Formats: sequence, C-alpha cells, structure tokens
Amino acid sequence: MSQVTHNINESRFESTENGLTAVAEYIPQGEIIVVTHVIVPPQLRGRGVASSLAAEVVAYARREKKKIRPYCSFMIAYLERHSEHSDLVV
Repeated sequence: MSQVTHNINESRFESTENGLTAVAEYIPQGEIIVVTHVIVPPQLRGRGVASSLAAEVVAYARREKKKIRPYCSFMIAYLERHSEHSDLVV
C-alpha cells in the first residue's frame, strides 16, 4: 500500500497506487475538518486504503488540535469503530 499524503491546496488526503488515487476530501472550517468524501477506486478496494486515509485524517486532526465533522458514510463508520477518537468528533 502506498503512503498517504496531505494535499493541503486541494483539501484532501491522497494515496496513489498503480496510477490510481484514493482520496479523503474535507472542507476546513476553522478548528473543524468537515470530511465530505472518502473515495477509493474499485481496483484498490479491500486493501485498507480507505482506513489508511481515515487514520491520517484523525492523526492530522489530533496533531493540529482540530475536531472532525464526518459527513461521509465511511468516515462516520470508521469513527464509530474507533471510539477511542470520539473526543475529536463534533
């Protein structure tokens, strides 16, 4: 699996493998990161790519002392499965 990078200019986290890019898109709203989409191309699904993107969103929020407002169904489910991050959710 490739590394997750933060593309601040595009407000998204990215992971590219075999020329395909998976993304976790967000809208910065002050101290809140509104996660709008986690999109993984079908060829990359089932490899933990979406979870890696979500984990990087959480790590970024923790580092930058921000909160997460998840609108994306995957991000909502990820945060429900990882209740140790509930302090970041608004």
